Amino acid sequence: MNDELKKSMEKKTKIAEKLYFAGFYALLIGFAIIFMGLFGAQSLDRWLDEDHMADPSMPYNESGNATYIITQDDILELIVFSRDTMAVGVVFVGIGMVIVGSLMAVVPSKKERHKLVCPNIEAMFWGSNVKPMYCPTCGLKLSQLEKK
Repeated sequence: MNDELKKSMEKKTKIAEKLYFAGFYALLIGFAIIFMGLFGAQSLDRWLDEDHMADPSMPYNESGNATYIITQDDILELIVFSRDTMAVGVVFVGIGMVIVGSLMAVVPSKKERHKLVCPNIEAMFWGSNVKPMYCPTCGLKLSQLEKK
């Protein structure tokens, strides 16, 4: 087969693999950011206690045995920040899903690449008693080409 076509397919395969990794890393980072924001907001919700925070202008350190100087408005700002962090994580997850999904739809499978690049193997070994296990051109296991 044409060596230029084979080199072109190998180059495109390497690019696709790098894009797959980028998509999976975007998914991983997105889920990590979502969980970070989710648990941050959950821990801050515990600070909003109505018994101690009845007055929004009262510092938290004046209520009981607490040692923090933070008001209810500050806690609400931190909760909004945590929710914004989760939104950024959702954006990363969306980007990763778009990258991986589009590659799954566009990039041909190993079987399809084999049909495009490699010659007819049966014609290569016609008349001989040898049945190859792997394609001599691309190395694909030939049992994967058989229909089940």
